[in-house]
Amino acid sequence: MCSSKNKEKIKVLIGIDEIYSSEKITNCFNFRDQYEVVLYDNEKNDSNDLTYNFYWLEYEYLNFEKLINPSNKVLFNSFCIRKGLIRKAQIAFYLRKYLAKSQSQLFKHLPETYVFELDYIDYLDEALNDCFEVEQALESNLSIKEGQNTKKFILKSSMTNKGAEILIFDTKKQLKDFFIKRIENSEDEILDLREWVIQSYIEYPLRLKFYNNRKFHLRVYVLAVGNLKIYVYRDILALFALEEYKIVKKIEDNNLDIKSHITNTCVQLEGVDKTSEEFANAEEECVKRFWDLRFDENEDRNMEIKGNIFKQIKYSISEIFNCLHHEPTVFQPLENAFELYGFDFLIDENLNCFFLEANAFPDFKQTGAFLNDLIDCLFYQTICVTSDEFFDEAKICEPTQMCLVYEKKNRRIF
Repeated sequence: MCSSKNKEKIKVLIGIDEIYSSEKITNCFNFRDQYEVVLYDNEKNDSNDLTYNFYWLEYEYLNFEKLINPSNKVLFNSFCIRKGLIRKAQIAFYLRKYLAKSQSQLFKHLPETYVFELDYIDYLDEALNDCFEVEQALESNLSIKEGQNTKKFILKSSMTNKGAEILIFDTKKQLKDFFIKRIENSEDEILDLREWVIQSYIEYPLRLKFYNNRKFHLRVYVLAVGNLKIYVYRDILALFALEEYKIVKKIEDNNLDIKSHITNTCVQLEGVDKTSEEFANAEEECVKRFWDLRFDENEDRNMEIKGNIFKQIKYSISEIFNCLHHEPTVFQPLENAFELYGFDFLIDENLNCFFLEANAFPDFKQTGAFLNDLIDCLFYQTICVTSDEFFDEAKICEPTQMCLVYEKKNRRIF
């Protein structure tokens, strides 16, 4: 461990509301002699106080006006402007713009996505006119013959996460009923969320017989540092539904088991007593390490598949940031800041990897008790890549799980 007897300690202010993450971040710093940790207190700490060297706070607690142009050397844990990445409608718009003027192959890793804006339910038809392909497909679904598959879509709110505000549908009526129900629940004829995306639903996801043919998606942690390096954390999570995935030819009343389709852990564990053995068992079934998964009985083929998926993930993430780095009005990386994101990917039955969305301040506790070490390592290596380099401190370990995929001066790395 590095000694800092003759060097002034780096003062760290930590203010993360979620206890799981706060304790893990604090423990990582406490393990290092050169850091001195203080926990943020709303009543005691002033947002104008720049006496600390390192601020790891909730977005709302960060005083960006002071932190962006500090009088001393200060590091903090979030970019101020990044809506172009974390709002689904925004990133859909900018990726489409990027693909229209580049030779990128990123389009192979994106589901068809349409921005959908709706203020009043009476304007649903007009809103769908702006998503002509969706409207046309929904009309065609009405004449689908018995036994044939309809074209399905998934509606997502641009700003929510954790599986909230999602609808899988194949008729305009289902879409209208969804919004009518939201209005009835809010007692307001104006929709509180007006910005949505509609994506082509990936109806044939990869299902592994070793895990009872359950649907799963991948949660990839991504670290953005300064202006700008992008690292992909190699230890990826596979988040499973608890029930077997079954293809539905046509969506009808109560025939779509939403829990077999929506793989977010919070949806899967909803209503289960967190102190119970049932919760512990379900959590272990929901959350697994990607690199431990069995894709094939042949071990060489198994590793080949995982390597190919990881390559697709790294390429997609590097291209996404190459796109956003040219859009400073919606994504502004800062030299003295960094941010951790949770990127979600889905693999189809042909082993194609699709980017779904990116989340700031992801829910790290969804990793569960069984894979605590994955998050411990993530935070520890984040400190190595960000703070140790920023403050020119000696690393006590190499961040071997952090894969550099994009750097401003070199663009894509691999």
